[in-house]
Amino acid sequence: YFPAFRDAFLSWAVDNIANKSLVGQVIQAGSTARSVVRLVSKHDLRSSGGLLGFAEVEEIMCDVFRSSGLLAPPQYAILEVFCHFDSTGVDGCLDMQECICLADALVRGLYHTLARGQQG
Repeated sequence: YFPAFRDAFLSWAVDNIANKSLVGQVIQAGSTARSVVRLVSKHDLRSSGGLLGFAEVEEIMCDVFRSSGLLAPPQYAILEVFCHFDSTGVDGCLDMQECICLADALVRGLYHTLARGQQG
């Protein structure tokens, strides 16, 4: 959980408040990683050197959450976390592993933001 991202997740969490138990189920099932692998494999990674730019990553993240029955994260939340998973820090691209980590961070950040919201 990244407390620095709380503000980026707050409005998204409010929109997903009715889905809190579903968010926990998604984490337990590990379905975000499987969804990322399935969706990334649809892209021609050979032509991009195995890397995906932000627009592709954003589309994949939104599809991952929608396919789980959750509301997709807003662009600003994805971008906020995306920058931390760009291992080179210069190309603005992610590989498959970084995309999996990004999706995991988003779903866990959503869960923790929802949980903290209920604590007051």
